[in-house]
Amino acid sequence: MSSSISKDISERIRNVNIYDQQRPYQSINNINGIRNTKTRLQLMQFPENFNQESILDIGCNTGVFCLEAKKRNAGRIMGIDYSTRSILLAKDLNTQYGYDIEFNACNLNHDFSDVTTILGVKSFDNIFALSVWKHIYDNNFWAVIRLYCRKHCYIELNAVQDGRYHSTELKQLIKKLKHSPNKMCQYLLKRSGAKTVIYLGQSKDNGKRGCYKINFQHS
Repeated sequence: MSSSISKDISERIRNVNIYDQQRPYQSINNINGIRNTKTRLQLMQFPENFNQESILDIGCNTGVFCLEAKKRNAGRIMGIDYSTRSILLAKDLNTQYGYDIEFNACNLNHDFSDVTTILGVKSFDNIFALSVWKHIYDNNFWAVIRLYCRKHCYIELNAVQDGRYHSTELKQLIKKLKHSPNKMCQYLLKRSGAKTVIYLGQSKDNGKRGCYKINFQHS
């Protein structure tokens, strides 16, 4: 995105420090983050034009990928994150860019009826689930994807599978499969109930993370 960000919002983004690092999670414009947004976008192979398709971003942080999707002509977009602070920043960025993205604080580990109340009854053409799986109960994570994804789910694994919401068995399985893209594709296919899964490559901007595109419709 080439548009400038106000000095106030830039300063607030710089002060959203996580993982004991003095920088935000997502890079945006000239603000460096723990993760490099540009290289992640290239790897995830998002279309240049979403043709008004709808998008749900699970764990959107400050909403950078939602903003990028809107720039690429997406239709309805909703970003959710458990961090109220990040969501407030995402809303301010949305206002500054003049977009109409919906941002909601939402914890997928809470009662599932609360989650569906926030997400509503309409499904989304695309879901972004980028480096968030380990932070969510496995059954909740896949229930949202199966229930709400119509076409494609872009998923990025975590660098270290140490999520406290996953069983020891699941953490060991993911650790074993993450170095075998073909086997991981088979596992994601089984958990999602989708038609196909494509391995996109491995992000290396902050640890190595496998990236996949889950297709719920045949190409």
